[in-house]
Amino acid sequence: MSEYIDFIAYQMQQSSVPYVITEEEDNRIRNRRETFIRETGTEKTVLITMITSYGLAPGGYSDDIQCQLTMADLFR
Repeated sequence: MSEYIDFIAYQMQQSSVPYVITEEEDNRIRNRRETFIRETGTEKTVLITMITSYGLAPGGYSDDIQCQLTMADLFR
C-alpha cells in the first residue's frame, strides 16, 4: 500500500441496479471525509470507496468516487 494512503473510507450499499449517488448523499460522504481528516489530522490521501452489488450509475456525483468494488470484484 502506498505511503500516501492513510485510510480508505467505505460506504456500503446494496441494490439490484447500478447505484445512483444523490446530491444529498454526496454531501454526506464529503462531510464524513472532511470530519475524518480533521479529527485524525492526517495529511495523507483519503480515498472514498463504494462497494455495491452492480457498481455506480455513471455521471453525476459518481465521478467524485475514487474507487469502486462490485460483487464481481469480491467473488473473483
